[in-house]
Amino acid sequence: MRADHFCLVRGTAEGGTELNALDNALLDAGIGDVNLVKVSSIIPPGCRREESLPSFPKGAFVPVVYVAHAGTIPGDTIAAALAVGIGSEGFGVVMEARAGRGKEAEALARDMVKEAFRVRSIELQELWALSAEHLVERIGCALVACVYW
Repeated sequence: MRADHFCLVRGTAEGGTELNALDNALLDAGIGDVNLVKVSSIIPPGCRREESLPSFPKGAFVPVVYVAHAGTIPGDTIAAALAVGIGSEGFGVVMEARAGRGKEAEALARDMVKEAFRVRSIELQELWALSAEHLVERIGCALVACVYW
């Protein structure tokens, strides 16, 4: 299976348990009613970034790279981030990070993408990052995903 498109999405939520908080964050991100098929971090050549998701049927199997950060301490700030880089050879790399703040998580993810291209000796041409930050009330989750189709 080859993906032709990808989109970065984010969601945050509270829940009665960590799993419910994750489920609610997935719903907030627009991917809570599909089966996520976790894949590693390579974007195929020619795969185009889109600004919004298509309408997936409920229960569809959807390839995704995602990072979730759950927190159970009221008052804590939690964050998750993804960075996507596209190289001169046309393929891309996705890296995930967790931190206490969104900007910090984004910076970590960006640095990891840069290293991934450096060790491959490929010039990095485009770089995007997206984070989700959440102030925990009871049990919270911040999630960012790169969704393929």
